[in-house]
Amino acid sequence: QCRMVSSGRAATSGRCGPVALLLPADLLRSPAVKQGRPRASCLGRWPLDHSRPSDIDLRRVAEQIASARSPVIVAGGGIHCSGAAEELARLQEEASIAVFTTNMGKGA
Repeated sequence: QCRMVSSGRAATSGRCGPVALLLPADLLRSPAVKQGRPRASCLGRWPLDHSRPSDIDLRRVAEQIASARSPVIVAGGGIHCSGAAEELARLQEEASIAVFTTNMGKGA
């Protein structure tokens, strides 16, 4: 139970990404036992942790983008985890910035 909760937290908080949870074969073959409490009470709401840069850091990045000759944005899976795909599209449109995505960022 504890490892399941920990892996869920690791996958969905901070920098979102995949988690490998290796289970022994005997555990996989054993019957599931229903827990007495709802899943949400263990895991909370998704995403569990929404990290955000400081206003100073955001201002610094905005200044760097504004002064760059040919800025490029490479968007990864974090764009989906953070729910910022619309903001990225708006930034791309307003600032005429080229955007490339990793496999995890496709569709942003």
